[in-house]
Amino acid sequence: MSFTSENSNAYRITNFTQTNPAVQVIFYPTTNYHTDREDNPNRKSSFLDKFQELVEAYYQDDCFRAKQLADMMNMSETQLFRRLKALTNQGFSSYLRLYRLQKAKDLIETYDDLNISEIAYEVGFNDPNYFSRAFSEAFGQTPSSLRRATFY
Repeated sequence: MSFTSENSNAYRITNFTQTNPAVQVIFYPTTNYHTDREDNPNRKSSFLDKFQELVEAYYQDDCFRAKQLADMMNMSETQLFRRLKALTNQGFSSYLRLYRLQKAKDLIETYDDLNISEIAYEVGFNDPNYFSRAFSEAFGQTPSSLRRATFY
C-alpha cells in the first residue's frame, strides 16, 4: 500500500480528533467530561433547589405563573419548562397544582377548624369547586371525605 497525501490527511484528522478534548466533545458526544451543564449533577440539584424554594415561597399566590418564576430564575419560560420536564417529567402548571394539592391535603389532615374553602384559598386556588375536583382527581377522594376519615 502506498502512502498518499489522502492517507496522510486522513491520519492527521484522526489524530487531531483523538488527541484534542475540545474536538472530542463535538465528534464523540458520548464521552462524558461533565462540561455540559445539563449533565452536571450539581447543576441539576441547584436548579431544583432554587425552583422548589421559589415554589414554596409563592405557591399561595393564585396569580403565580411560570413567567414570574422564569424571571426569578433568570431564564426563559421555554428553558424553565424544558429543564423542569426533563427533571420531574411534569410541566410547571402540573407541578404547582400537585404541590398546592399536597399542601392542602396536609392542612386538611392537620387542622379541623378550617373549612375546605378556606384551605383552598390558603394554598392558592381561587375557586373552591375547582379545588375539590382537582383534589378528587389527585387523591381519589374529596377533601371532605378525607377530613371525615381523619378526624371522625
